[in-house]
Amino acid sequence: MLQPTTKWELKTESESAQVLATQLEVSRLTAHLLINRGCDTKEKAEAFLHMNEDRMHDPFLMKGMQEAVDRIHQAIIDQEKNCRFWRL
Repeated sequence: MLQPTTKWELKTESESAQVLATQLEVSRLTAHLLINRGCDTKEKAEAFLHMNEDRMHDPFLMKGMQEAVDRIHQAIIDQEKNCRFWRL
């Protein structure tokens, strides 16, 4: 079995994460991550988790997005095989 090479450090008090986890019916880890992201109330967390379209940024404002879309579209038309490996 692979051993983890990183260790997550959570900056949240366990009690507040447990309360939020119970309110949202999510895991404590998810609640920790939400709190660390600034979503420290049920209302803020639900707004983040259930974001609607008009609160999202336009992805086409990112540099190169139109070119990427055009390239993927052309690959689909040409029935190109595609396999990408992502490293984080």
